[in-house]
Amino acid sequence: MFNKKYILIIVVFLLSCSSSQRISEQENNSPIYNQGIKPIISTDYPFEITSTKGVAKLYKGNSASVNGVFISNNGLFLTNYSSIIEYMATSSESGNSLFKNGVMVSSLNEEIPLNGISLLVEIEQKDVSEAVRKEITDLSPNSEIFQSIQRQKNLLINERRGNRSDLLVEIQDSYSGLNHIMTVYEILSDVRIVFAPPVNIDDTNASSSDHIINEITNEYAILRAYNASSNMPYSPEHYFPLSNNVPVESTLLTAIGFPAQTYRLETARAIKFYNEQLNPTVISSFEIFLQKEDTLASMDVNYSLKSVPIRFNIAQNVGYFKTAQELIAEYNVIQTKLNDELSFVNWVKSDTTLPKTYSQLLNYINQAFDIAEQTSDIYFTSNYFNNFSFLDNLASVYRNYNTKLETIETPTEIDSLKAVTLQSHKTLLSQTNLAAELFMLKQFLISFANVQEKQKPLILFDLFSGTAGDDLEAFSISFVDKIAPSSFLLDLNLAQETLSSGSLFDDPLFALLDEILFTQESSQQSYLLHYAYLYPAQQVYTGARLEQNLESKIKPDANTSLSYNLGSLNTEKTKSDSPYLYTTNDFTGKAPGSAILNSNGELIGFVSDENNSSILGNYIYNKDASFLKALRVTSIIEELRNHIDSETLLKELNQLPEN
Repeated sequence: MFNKKYILIIVVFLLSCSSSQRISEQENNSPIYNQGIKPIISTDYPFEITSTKGVAKLYKGNSASVNGVFISNNGLFLTNYSSIIEYMATSSESGNSLFKNGVMVSSLNEEIPLNGISLLVEIEQKDVSEAVRKEITDLSPNSEIFQSIQRQKNLLINERRGNRSDLLVEIQDSYSGLNHIMTVYEILSDVRIVFAPPVNIDDTNASSSDHIINEITNEYAILRAYNASSNMPYSPEHYFPLSNNVPVESTLLTAIGFPAQTYRLETARAIKFYNEQLNPTVISSFEIFLQKEDTLASMDVNYSLKSVPIRFNIAQNVGYFKTAQELIAEYNVIQTKLNDELSFVNWVKSDTTLPKTYSQLLNYINQAFDIAEQTSDIYFTSNYFNNFSFLDNLASVYRNYNTKLETIETPTEIDSLKAVTLQSHKTLLSQTNLAAELFMLKQFLISFANVQEKQKPLILFDLFSGTAGDDLEAFSISFVDKIAPSSFLLDLNLAQETLSSGSLFDDPLFALLDEILFTQESSQQSYLLHYAYLYPAQQVYTGARLEQNLESKIKPDANTSLSYNLGSLNTEKTKSDSPYLYTTNDFTGKAPGSAILNSNGELIGFVSDENNSSILGNYIYNKDASFLKALRVTSIIEELRNHIDSETLLKELNQLPEN
């Protein structure tokens, strides 16, 4: 085993960067390239640490979605349009699209509350690696390493949060889990809409997911945070003034935000697994669901408007994964990784002082993915089906009935349970388009049939054995058409008869849906086993690579923690007549809501949405492909100035025109 304390010292060293080198790059008037992101606790962050309070995560339900920045001392918050998309959809109806009308309020009293949305403002970030790993020794088995780390994380999170309901605490892995960064956020639960630009989504075009993506991508929204206790605007510890100045190539630009997960430290086998198994399954499943949703949207104008959020999200993900597949192939990412690994293997062979375990690391990682590949296709396909399917919701009503039936005995209790079950069934049926759901089932059956033979559930193996190609599609359609009309799941009268006879599993559709759920649950258990083997092996491999390449300054993967990167204007991509500017900042991952700051700490650009064209940077560093596309602040100011009711907002932003 390698010396963990030595590796942590290496990591801390790599987090630092000479400010004199940075100044030199500026003085040479050449583009600035700094590979990799850095956590805010790094020593060369170019601004006062309080400036980190000017950025925040936007939190929906139980997950962080996008980011944004405070742009006034009165709580104005610039973020992505997707942050308000649910409100815009629920407030739209046929003949009155709020998307197309937009939102502009002229006073605090008119601002619109966003229920279920909070802002997370970072108040603390620190390295807790020693505390997280304190129970681990060189003799700890792989399974115990993984469990111990999760256990210690939970203990530290609960200890730091205490009884504070206004705090959120998370611990993210850095350098494949060699380091662990704790971040503490203040939760601002009162957030309101101030401005939403009009977008061309209405009765005539809302049914097209492609149109939705084109209209919403790269749009923004302005919100305001409030102190929930006082009902007064929140005063952030820092906000970023808007700058009208246009940067030049030598201007130092800082990107700051919460970039999503990247995979640069992972092996060729990991990328091969994503490329050949995981990503195709995700794309196929999402496209089936999107086709169903677009069909429903084309049948009902109101539904087309209400379903904009989910279709936007799914279409965005399809685009992301498709582009990832194309770039992995175009830039031969797997071979690039293999070349790095060959260099590592030769280094280990040439240095007899290294730990013997180093020579087996890649084998251990490959074994972990051998385990993952045994069930990954069927697990993800069944998981996505059960998440997307209303038919499974119907089946769940009767699974719950069976479970509760085992705990009651009296006829009165049984009759009551049947009545509740039938009422739940009736409610779900009223919300379900059965034709669309059966279409999706047929498409997913084809996906199930196409998984590897060793992964196929027995019931599906029996159904589709020897069937392929066009015959498979025809068989899937005819099979569903045959069993659906007689299923109690689709007919309340049949359901009542079935409850009386007690023969739920005699229904082929119910039996099929139950088998798919069982397949998901059993394959999930098998799939998750690979993490216990992969997690410690990947840590040791990353540590060994750091030891091998100390001078190359290997950077950590992005992990949604507050991070930054230093760069400059990308003059080749940036056009003077474009509302966007491009920078050389290596800020990979999905990073919507990230800020581009000039050397004075002023906001000059805003990453208004995901940038699929730079996805290559999620896997390897490439100067040409690692860049940020940002909406110019000047474009936002110009749009606000063209709005008839924007004077109050422009005044708060110190952007009223001189005349």
